[in-house]
Amino acid sequence: MEKPPFRQNQVCGSWIMKERLGTGGFGHVYLYQNQETSEKIAVKLCRLELNAKNKDRWSREIQIMKKLKHLNVVTAKDVPEEMMHIALNDLPLLAMEYCSKGDLRKLLSKPENCCGLKESEVLALLNDVGSGIQYLHENKIIHRDLKPENIVLQDINGKQVHKIIDLGYAKDLDQGSLCTSFVGTLQYLAPELFEGKSYTVTVDYWSFGTMIFECCCGFRPFLHNLQPVQWYVFWTSKVRNKGPKDIMAVEDMNGEVRFSTHLPYPNNLSSPDEGLHSLQQRIETETRIELLNQELLQETGVMLDPRKPAAQCVLDGVRGWDSYIVYLFDKSLTKYSGPLTARKLPESVNFIVRETKTQLPLSALKKVWGEAVSYICGLREDYSRLFQGQRAAMLSLLRYNTNLTRYKNMMFSFSQQLKAKLDFFKSSIQYDLEKYSDQMQYGISSEKMLKAWQDNEEKAAAFVQVAEIGHLDEEIMALHSEIVELQRSPYARRQGDVMEQLQERAIELYRQLKAKCKMPDPQHGYSDSSEMVKVIVQTVQNQDRVLRDLYAHLSKILLSKQKIIDLFPKIERTLESIKEADSTVMQMQIKRQREFWHLLKIACAQNTTRSSVSQSGEMPSSLSTWNQTQAQCSSRLPMSLQVPQEGDSVNHLLEENQRYLSQLTSLLQETTEEKSESIMLIKYNNGIQIKAVLTSNFNSAFAGLPSTTTPPLLIKIMAPSQKTLGKGSPAPGPVPKDHIRLYSMRFCPFAQRTRLVLIAKGIKHEIINVHLKEKPDWFLAKNPLGLVPTLETPSGQVIYESPITCEYLDEVYPEKKLLPSDPFERAQQKMLLEHYSKVTPYFYKIPVGKAKGEDVSALEKELEEKFAQFNEILVNKKTKFFGGDSVTMIDYLMWPWFERLEVMDLKHCLDRTPQLKRWTEHMLEDPAVQATMFSTDTHKVFYKSFMEGNPDYDYACPAPGPVPKGLIRLYSMRFCPFAQRARLVLTAKGIKHEIINIHLKDKPDWFLAKNPAGTVPVLETSSGQVIYESPITCEYLEDAYPEKKLCPSDPFERAQQRMLLEHYSKVIPCFYSICMGKNKGQDVSAAEAEFTEKVSKLNETLAKNKTKYFGGDSITMIDYLIWPCCLANTPELRKWIERMYEDPAVKATMFSSEDHKVFFDSFMAGNPNYDHGL
Repeated sequence: MEKPPFRQNQVCGSWIMKERLGTGGFGHVYLYQNQETSEKIAVKLCRLELNAKNKDRWSREIQIMKKLKHLNVVTAKDVPEEMMHIALNDLPLLAMEYCSKGDLRKLLSKPENCCGLKESEVLALLNDVGSGIQYLHENKIIHRDLKPENIVLQDINGKQVHKIIDLGYAKDLDQGSLCTSFVGTLQYLAPELFEGKSYTVTVDYWSFGTMIFECCCGFRPFLHNLQPVQWYVFWTSKVRNKGPKDIMAVEDMNGEVRFSTHLPYPNNLSSPDEGLHSLQQRIETETRIELLNQELLQETGVMLDPRKPAAQCVLDGVRGWDSYIVYLFDKSLTKYSGPLTARKLPESVNFIVRETKTQLPLSALKKVWGEAVSYICGLREDYSRLFQGQRAAMLSLLRYNTNLTRYKNMMFSFSQQLKAKLDFFKSSIQYDLEKYSDQMQYGISSEKMLKAWQDNEEKAAAFVQVAEIGHLDEEIMALHSEIVELQRSPYARRQGDVMEQLQERAIELYRQLKAKCKMPDPQHGYSDSSEMVKVIVQTVQNQDRVLRDLYAHLSKILLSKQKIIDLFPKIERTLESIKEADSTVMQMQIKRQREFWHLLKIACAQNTTRSSVSQSGEMPSSLSTWNQTQAQCSSRLPMSLQVPQEGDSVNHLLEENQRYLSQLTSLLQETTEEKSESIMLIKYNNGIQIKAVLTSNFNSAFAGLPSTTTPPLLIKIMAPSQKTLGKGSPAPGPVPKDHIRLYSMRFCPFAQRTRLVLIAKGIKHEIINVHLKEKPDWFLAKNPLGLVPTLETPSGQVIYESPITCEYLDEVYPEKKLLPSDPFERAQQKMLLEHYSKVTPYFYKIPVGKAKGEDVSALEKELEEKFAQFNEILVNKKTKFFGGDSVTMIDYLMWPWFERLEVMDLKHCLDRTPQLKRWTEHMLEDPAVQATMFSTDTHKVFYKSFMEGNPDYDYACPAPGPVPKGLIRLYSMRFCPFAQRARLVLTAKGIKHEIINIHLKDKPDWFLAKNPAGTVPVLETSSGQVIYESPITCEYLEDAYPEKKLCPSDPFERAQQRMLLEHYSKVIPCFYSICMGKNKGQDVSAAEAEFTEKVSKLNETLAKNKTKYFGGDSITMIDYLIWPCCLANTPELRKWIERMYEDPAVKATMFSSEDHKVFFDSFMAGNPNYDHGL
């Protein structure tokens, strides 16, 4: 850093000089900072002995500056008294606000801006500087020296603001309406100045226009490459002859000056703004994609709504508007072959590509290479945008998949209800048909009714097929698997690393060329473009490669989406059929009920006759038997009529029938529960499985029957972390009863052996993945070797080594044996495994050797010989598998390495072993293998990271499945106070729920598809409905689960709580401002005073209400909403906090102060430890 000339002036009282900001014609500008307040100011002091005219100019600048006050003109400040003594030549100092973002020239000099700024930046510059110039002119001031060096940038509330500086050449028009002095910077001067004419404010417009042109294109409009003196000569001899519409003049490769009326290519300006409808029409004209086939997606995967204005594309309003891209898809296509039309190569760049070895002047090369850098940056940007478009397509697919899941759940629910009704209907009608024949001898009969019952039985049998949805369920599950694989694919992640490296290389070449141009006499320096052309060619080739992969992956996404679209009509037709069948069954049952009542009427009419028979003391044996049977079965069958006994009246008979109806209700409930009870297995990202028994509520099986309420089975499921557990992570709790726990690593072949056996045998288990490079101490305490797989039982027994764990599982869970029962056959499998253990080292030696550049041909030949021996075993056994014609233990123990053959580039070693190759094909069909395997692409990504020494154990973790029926899911972050609000309400109301914690610095795409804002808390229901924003989620829970009310029933009291919450929402920003300010070492006394003032109003509320809590003498919703972010610095609030600590929901959701501090420190350091203290 260049130092000022006077070292003794670096410290002026409490002010210290930090650096020199710039140098002007007469003075230096320095940055000073106050050591006590941290305030920064820019101080301009004269460095030369000035003549009277220039002294007057210096003083006039200070006078003008002091009277100006505008956002886009730098503000003058009072010079601190401690600095007065550093002024030179009896000239006053000028103190100004410090603009930390540098000047516009610094921005234009960045290589990525060598062909102009982004359009949004140019528009912001036009607005800001134009406003500043207008203000100066309104105050009768001409700047006369507008140029990029005199425009500085300041960050104000996250927005970049441009400010005009250096009014040293400014002219106050009060001294005369016309000016004639020749001042300013030569290349930005207006023609009037060259011609010695009088001028007025218009000279600023010329300079401003020249500067805007440079910001659009990266160079000045008229002979930009010439030095000032040369430029003046060319201007007076050639450029002054330009036409009135010519806006630029450039010197071509042959030295000829050419004029143009258009902006040169490349630049970053777009076509004029247009509405969505006109855009779609233009798309149809230019691409021939019909309007109905156009799908326009935002980056979040949300389709644009033609009814809404174009502003819907601006999602957050923070970025420049040209950062928001809309992605066009042709709905008639499901395969994109690409590539798109190549980016146009600028004419000058095309020249150096053709004439690579041609020597050109450095001054000419500078502009050409700048365009080449812009072209390369453009290619990378094209890929980035196309990748973002692929991501938008993926997010759109996930939205469709969410709807599909909702439809599937609805279809499954209706199907189960129909099946339960059909089973009940069939069993009851069969029993009634049987009993009908028994009682015909008593004269109670109807052939018409009998025929109707038989017809109903046949109809009910036909409806069984309607309720069967297995074929659709299989299609949907296959689609879900496809989508998971698409998410896991490496092509779902950005592949532009090489292009970024090439871009950096091009920028470095450009920097080197600029440095050469600054050397003495650069006009006589020459160079060719071979290095730059090489980078251009490599970038084009690399873009072609990554785009081929991108289009292939995009085509798979669109194909899956089309499959979902094609499924919707099928599901809708199935739902309609199920509803129609359901309605028919209901009608049949109602009709049967009427017929039963008709039989009852007949039975009552014959009551007298039966009484006479009874009084005689005789009863036919068949009738007696029928009566006994009826008495036994009436509690089980609908409307089965008991023959009235002696003395029964009609009223008594009706009472009896009502009792039977009640018993029918119980039977219906039992039938429903048997049919609708289902086991839902939720498999999360790290393999932990949670079993939830969900009983659907068949609350309307038949009209007029009361519904049942399922008792709560689960209050809360804490969904496991997606990440592996490493050093410093807390130990997991005890193994759940009736489960076994596997400590694993997702990509470990030894651990895969145990996972295969667990799944093949259907053993209830949970999986905890361990970080094998940073093993937790608690894991080493269980297995000192630190190896996976390791099993742990509920009683704390620990078993490790993969063959031993698998044999243990086969003995302890004997339901489905994988080892042969014959001792000799078991021994054979163990010997074969011992032989195979000599083969597995080759799977590591060969890839490692290749990575080191060693010759591995001998090792590959040895492996082929080993494979030949296993091939011979299969040939001799004449079986599909090594243990017979079905998969046994030995097959599972050998399989994991064969899954990885392609990844390790060893698949060719199977070429001479056809039987072994067929074995691998048979194994791929096994359900357990399918459930545990990863795609080759996923294995490749992990293997690459493993070989580089930084294994990505958590790569390609899938999205969670649908929300289990009967639960609600909360997406949360454990230390987020807003999410804690929802957790408090869930806990306080006893709502059955599960929690999935989100990494807020690395949000998954599937989460952004649910909530594009990416905030927590977010609620998701089992039907796929999504609710976010903490007050809204809490109010939703209150409305949807009314059992325990937290909000007051009185509307006014509810409104009071909402008003109090609105006031409290102004307190929270103060809380964060204080924390952030203290962390940055800033003075936060003002923020603390504001915080104290706002919190005191809460204290006043409690004091005025004279209640324990904000809503009364018991906790209500407002207490839970205030609790997570409240500090006690007032008497009533302290008492309130002490009471809140006693609340069970608060106790269940709170962390210790130490845990909060550890997380907060990690958060402020920029690396939040979301899993601390699990």
